[in-house]
Amino acid sequence: MRLIKVSKDEIVFRISPAEKEALFQILNLYPLVPTSHHRLTRGDQIPNKAANQQFLEEMLEDQRAENRKLLSDLFGNPNKIVATGKGMCLRLSRPEIEWMLQITNDIRVGSWIALGSPDLEANPALREQIKEPTPDLIHMNVAGQLEMILLDALSRDGLEHESEYVETSSGKLPLKIIRNPRARRYSLRLLRDGTVRLTMPEQGSKHEATLFLEKNLGWIEKQYQRILSLPERTTNWAAGTKIWFRGEQTVIEQLQPGVIRIGKIEIGVKTETTDFRHAIERHLRILAARELPLRLAELAAVNKLSPGKITVRNQRTRWGSCSRQGNISLNWRLIQTPEFVRDYIMLHELAHLRHMNHSVKYWEEVRRLCPGYLDAEKWLKENRGLLR
Repeated sequence: MRLIKVSKDEIVFRISPAEKEALFQILNLYPLVPTSHHRLTRGDQIPNKAANQQFLEEMLEDQRAENRKLLSDLFGNPNKIVATGKGMCLRLSRPEIEWMLQITNDIRVGSWIALGSPDLEANPALREQIKEPTPDLIHMNVAGQLEMILLDALSRDGLEHESEYVETSSGKLPLKIIRNPRARRYSLRLLRDGTVRLTMPEQGSKHEATLFLEKNLGWIEKQYQRILSLPERTTNWAAGTKIWFRGEQTVIEQLQPGVIRIGKIEIGVKTETTDFRHAIERHLRILAARELPLRLAELAAVNKLSPGKITVRNQRTRWGSCSRQGNISLNWRLIQTPEFVRDYIMLHELAHLRHMNHSVKYWEEVRRLCPGYLDAEKWLKENRGLLR
């Protein structure tokens, strides 16, 4: 299964007939993690624990049934796997890949549970001790390899852009004009490296973009001066770098060539690399796909709320979102935040199931669900660079 094309609309893989068959077989295993495996985590602190646990399991069963239907619809669509002169192409959108990551994560974790839940993250050498290639071990490894392929595809920037410059009183700043089919208006961001990023609707005009840019030159200059005043920040994650992980500043340790550790988790990396950011972020995204949807489902069960589809995505400007259909998307970087911040973002989105706006009643609901939300907002403001 080889990545051959990344665009703003779709990601295309080349697959062989044997790979297609293997893909169908592995995805048809879903779901493997028993709903009873997901337990409410706050124990005695939860009122009506038994009833809420039952509600959680029923909600997970409904979501799984919906996911099974979506899988069937996806691979029953003749436009998804297309025969070409060089074999077959699998065409997926970015949201479809993000959703599929949760399917493969269930298969991988379910297979791991069937193996007896060995602590493979803290002790990778256990993999070598499992000599017999049992179906569960094969399923776990194949699902893990598929996750790596999907995550690598998502990490590619498929948006087409035009590169120019913006003249300011501080000199020329690089400009990237990005046409985004999901954009409904013109918007500006100034990146940490001084690049001005102008996002415009796909059918927007260059003339309107120029007028919008000229109108906001003062804002660009102000933001650029603010960036110049910030302390220097490295984008490389080398050994010794501190990164946020579960709400704590955690040092990246290099145990030996090809193995690093963050907290108690060991991660295999290429022996020749010294920047471990890609490998760590890929691992964190897998953790996020495993943990975040289940925590949101738990919070929903405790508060008698029923969200639609739950996805974990790679948003650059928001921590989460809730659609009018009740589908909730969470930013994978929530795995880096403290628990109280993670829960606040989830409750913030769940509150939209009762008020699809940011009215006074909505914020009253947020305060009811999460009394300490202002502390979480303060943490997010102080650490907003996590989204960059």
